[in-house]
Amino acid sequence: MTDFKKITEEEEHEISNFISLLQPIKLTYNQEMNSINWGLNKVESFIHSFEIPDPYKSNLLREVDQLRAYPFWEETVQAAFYLIADILEDYLKYIKRIEIESNEEFDIMNKVIQKKHGDLSNMKVLLLGSNCKGSKEILVSNEIRKIRKEFAHSSIQFIDAPYIKRVDIYEKISEFKPEIVHFSGHGTYKTGPLFNGDEFLINTPPPLIDQLIKVLKKGKKYIKLIIFNVCESLTIAKKVSEFIDYTIGIKAIGNDECVTAFSKGFYRTLLKKDSIKNAFDNGTTRFFLKHTNIKADGHSRPYKMFPKNPNSLGEFTETFRENIISNNIYPVPINPNKSDSVSIIDSKEEHKKIIRTLLKNYLIKYYYEVMNPPKNPETSTMVSFLIDKLEDLGDSQAKYFKDQNGSIKHTKIINTYFRGNVDNFKKKITSKEFDYEKQKRQLNILAGDLALVFYTYYEESLGNEKNYIRDIRIDYESEIRKYEFLQEDYNNDRFIHALDILEKNYKIIQQFGPKWETSDSLTEWKISNFQKLEEFVQKKSINYILRQLN
Repeated sequence: MTDFKKITEEEEHEISNFISLLQPIKLTYNQEMNSINWGLNKVESFIHSFEIPDPYKSNLLREVDQLRAYPFWEETVQAAFYLIADILEDYLKYIKRIEIESNEEFDIMNKVIQKKHGDLSNMKVLLLGSNCKGSKEILVSNEIRKIRKEFAHSSIQFIDAPYIKRVDIYEKISEFKPEIVHFSGHGTYKTGPLFNGDEFLINTPPPLIDQLIKVLKKGKKYIKLIIFNVCESLTIAKKVSEFIDYTIGIKAIGNDECVTAFSKGFYRTLLKKDSIKNAFDNGTTRFFLKHTNIKADGHSRPYKMFPKNPNSLGEFTETFRENIISNNIYPVPINPNKSDSVSIIDSKEEHKKIIRTLLKNYLIKYYYEVMNPPKNPETSTMVSFLIDKLEDLGDSQAKYFKDQNGSIKHTKIINTYFRGNVDNFKKKITSKEFDYEKQKRQLNILAGDLALVFYTYYEESLGNEKNYIRDIRIDYESEIRKYEFLQEDYNNDRFIHALDILEKNYKIIQQFGPKWETSDSLTEWKISNFQKLEEFVQKKSINYILRQLN
């Protein structure tokens, strides 16, 4: 067990008060320099007075040194102090856990946290902030902060430089020799990622992007993967894939929480010794599970991966298997159970049936609006989206609904589903011979949508001490009424059955506390198998598919 200095309640209270002061801090250009220095000096005082151990000590000192080295402009200071507050908060939790759990199991975990050399040190991720003055830097720093906090106790070593300048990138790569380089923040298709000091170069023509590509090419002997988690980065990702094993780019970033969700899902999968393809797929799934505003335009996935060798998607994981020790990084306990032997059957056929019905309904709605203006542009978008989803699910008819240029052919859809031409179709809509079909989820699909509610609630309430079934029920009632033509009124019996599927059949969740049949107000829940929850959502939930549009 690593030695540590116990702290008194008064000392703990002093640190807690200091954390509270740091988190809402607002500093401006005109504020006196000594106010900032007071905060940094206080952090250094805590490090020495309480003999804070690594990795907390080294992380704190790095933030202090970095903040002293950069100009004191508002966004930089605020982001850095938020991160310092998070590290101090983790330290307090660490002290409490050591005092309470001084046992062999915690000692093993502590050794993993403290280990700096050997195989673990070979796995490095360089997190580079793509900031230029005038952009929302605090949000960029938040992604880096959340990634590092999420994986603080994992075997991956993260090195971050949220305020880096373009001229300093190669120096960082050469110094740390990372396997992964991860860009986070802002960019354009002309420039690639934008950095501190690039504010006058945003409209510069292609040579700027070529300059960054040359820098990255110098590190190709140790860089295996580059993630461009910045806007309009598909162009640079594709170019860099000519010499880097794997690159990932994104078309557009609509929500900062969504790109952070992608990163968490990606690195969680790598820690489980899985393949780069599965890590990418899991990251994309988690991106969509956050409520994105991306509209379907024929490219339902905003992220795209470019392998140097398209036939080697599974090989990258071998590089990591020698260096990574898989650790449980989920705060919710995963209880041992025998549910791993229960396979989750994919609901593709049932999904196709539901989507076909929705497609017919939206086509009726489209022509009704044509004959009775005004038209809602979202109706046409929904028709296109549903056809894309049928293609993704392997529907044999869907490929005939588009021409060679990808344009939707309404005549083919009408002939397939309604047996007739457009004119007859309009007449039968007017006469109500063709009307909207009511659609109801089968129970296993309903359980998938309930699993989606658990997943979403867990993601948004991460860290809460207590989670209640009553909150899930409320969100579930809203979830099943969210989409037109698929709305259902709340039915308590169906809710009970869906819960039973998740808890008893698959052991994905666990309920405890008072029996919820009489009152669910005090009944609590926790996730028993997070990986199976994700799998169940992807294979069963129809609302998960529809969220990709909304």
